[in-house]
Amino acid sequence: MTHRSRAMIGLALLLGGCASDPPTRIYVLSPPADDKPWVTATAAAPVLQLQRVVIPDYIDTTEILVRIGPNEIKASATGRWGERLSQGLEHALAAALAARLPQDRITLASSSDRSARRLTVIADAFDVQPDGRSVLTASWTILGPNPDVAPRTGSGVFATPAVTGSISDASIVAAMSRAIGLLADRIAIDAELPRS
Repeated sequence: MTHRSRAMIGLALLLGGCASDPPTRIYVLSPPADDKPWVTATAAAPVLQLQRVVIPDYIDTTEILVRIGPNEIKASATGRWGERLSQGLEHALAAALAARLPQDRITLASSSDRSARRLTVIADAFDVQPDGRSVLTASWTILGPNPDVAPRTGSGVFATPAVTGSISDASIVAAMSRAIGLLADRIAIDAELPRS
């Protein structure tokens, strides 16, 4: 067998191996843009500006990560995020807050409205455990337009139940989305308190 024949066989085997790999699926945390019947706030509604959500650098990637040990994480071989996780978290949190605060206009853009409240969120952890539980540890601050009024602050750990059955990319995404919903529930309570 010649060198060229061996090279051709090697190339064919390599291409055949690649063809058998499952296709990579792309996931997002936020709901579809056309599936938002909750968008009812008018232009005159109070503005709540969600500022950039801060998450740890090691998870701010497009890879879907699962914690497999105390100090080890593993990337999914079959799925990835359609955007960096910090951006996906921002979009999903904004959508979740809009659903819970229909009287407010939730925005990600800087607002020139001097009466706008500003929401900052810092996620210290946003992990998926080996059993499929998603754990989101976050703190937040809501700063009103009046500098004489103390900001509202809060923090919490938002965990979803373990997944029954096998862990998949879709179950990981669903668990992380539920954890964001739990965070939005708590932030919405603070945002609805009297705004003096």
